[in-house]
Amino acid sequence: MVEAGGSPEQCGAPAPDPSLFAAGVTLNQGYLPLVAEGRITVRPWMESIADSTVTFADGHAEEFDGIVLGTGFDLCLPFLSEDIRVNLNLDAVHLDADRYTFHPDLPGLAFIGMWEQSGGYFVPLELQARWIAYTWGSTIPATSETDQRLSIDAYRSRRGMSQKTRMNLMALIFARAAGVEPHLENWPDLRRALLFGPLAPSCFRLEGPDATPEAPIRFAREAAAFGAITSNELTERERSYWSLLQRAAAGRAGNDR
Repeated sequence: MVEAGGSPEQCGAPAPDPSLFAAGVTLNQGYLPLVAEGRITVRPWMESIADSTVTFADGHAEEFDGIVLGTGFDLCLPFLSEDIRVNLNLDAVHLDADRYTFHPDLPGLAFIGMWEQSGGYFVPLELQARWIAYTWGSTIPATSETDQRLSIDAYRSRRGMSQKTRMNLMALIFARAAGVEPHLENWPDLRRALLFGPLAPSCFRLEGPDATPEAPIRFAREAAAFGAITSNELTERERSYWSLLQRAAAGRAGNDR
């Protein structure tokens, strides 16, 4: 990310925490250029507010006309009937559904984007929409009622815990459900890019419904533009990770048998 977009301090913003988990990831192509132009001034968190004067943690104080707090949102679907809300066990954080999408007692109803994650939503959203469309259009078989209820039970067991998940994890969940996850053994020339490159829509057009012949070239181009995939040779660390993945896959296959 730093290689592709630059580091914030190069544009006049604070340097990120060395830990990605502490720093977080914000996808906004306009933010750093506006900081560099002086149109956005970055300050630490607010220490106090008195009338229109805001004092920041570094002691700097300024007058402001207004304050906007980007604190996220609560899950609220008031247009649903009370019966449906009860079926979904809906509250401000939770919605009981198979992979945030289907409920066995509510045929013909599906949800999109009703989960909390770090990272951009657009790739997982497209994959979730494809899963719904393929299921309703009979392109792929619908998930059985038993499996849906098992998925919901697993979700309920995590109530009270953090609900935030990761963008790449959600993309894989929906890609597998839609039958469009690329199999690494089928794409040896793209293996490294698929494992360690960008999460691009084109990599989910390699296989399955709506696969396109130009997807391999397009994804290779997008991986090269990402700046990190300069060859197909795995680094020592990547080879170690790849071996772990292969052993885990072999273990899953053995359990399935």
